[in-house]
Formats: sequence, C-alpha cells, structure tokens
Amino acid sequence: MTLHLLGGALWAIDGARLPGILLSIVSGVGLMKVVWVLATPLVRPLAYPLMLVPLLAVPLLAYNSVGAVVLQERGVTHSGGVTAVRPWRGKVTEYLCTVREDGPDEISDTVFCEHDDRPGERMRVVRDPGALVRPQLAESVADDQIQAVLAAAGSVFLLVVAVSATALGAAVRPKLVRAWEKSGGEPPNA
Repeated sequence: MTLHLLGGALWAIDGARLPGILLSIVSGVGLMKVVWVLATPLVRPLAYPLMLVPLLAVPLLAYNSVGAVVLQERGVTHSGGVTAVRPWRGKVTEYLCTVREDGPDEISDTVFCEHDDRPGERMRVVRDPGALVRPQLAESVADDQIQAVLAAAGSVFLLVVAVSATALGAAVRPKLVRAWEKSGGEPPNA
C-alpha cells in the first residue's frame, strides 16, 4: 500500500513522473496478484471490486495532494497580476494563467486557473523555492490538502480489504484441502 501511495506522490515531482507511474502500476498489480494467490475463489469476486476504485484513486489523490503538501510546508506566497490566460487541453479543457510577480524582478509563474479569469486580475501564487513541484494558486493549495487525507484513507481501505481477503483465504484453505482429501480428490495446486 505504501508503494502505491508513494508512486502517486512521485507523479507530481519533476523528473520522477515515469518512475512514479511504474511504481503505482507494479504495486497495484502486485497487490492484486497477492490477493489472487492467497484468497479463496469465493472471496476473490468480493475483494477485487472493492479494491478497484482505491487502486485507481489512491495514486491520483496522492498526485494531486503532494504538490499542495510541499507548497504548504515550504512554499513562498507572492501576489501578482495575470498577464495571459490560455486554454490547456487535457482530458477536459483547463486554463493556464501567467501571473507576473509584483516587484522589481520580472518573475512569472504559470498556474492552472479558471475559465473566467482575465488578464489584469490579481492572484496569489505559492511557489516552491526548490522548484520540486509546480506553482499553484494559494486557494488551490488549501483545497488540495484534503486529498492527502483521502489518499491515506484509500490506502488504509486497500490494506483492510487485502488483509481480510488473504486472512479469510488462509483460514478457509486448510479446511477445503482436508475436505478434498477426504473425498478422494486431489487438492488444487493454487
């Protein structure tokens, strides 16, 4: 579970996106394989659907929240004016605002913003001095922190389901093997 959560967190760090994605995939597949091997065939159909949503959601929630956590801990907030707003196309259309920091330095940050933001508006941006994560609007930092709690809760839920399914398999499997042996059949190799 920790590796799955860590994989999602690595997505947000510049230069670690691909290792994070691979870690999330490998840890998710590994967890599913463990449950497949250790749980009984009766428990698998119950455990897999319960695990599917958290397996997908935990890395995404960790990705969304890690930037906010880093910025909350060590970010520097500055005010500035929006100089440009442009659409950015992902799965849905989002918008990027270029915010020029107030002061003598001509420092600009590009942050995700809303479709109704316009040049000339004032915004507060939080920037990581070490440039580990992307800058964000100050309001987004506060909103994204709740996703860290949800990611941790999803990870705990995955752990509970996986441990319960495998424990049930460990408790039931010896009884099934004894029943098959008494009936003269061969126990399965699983």
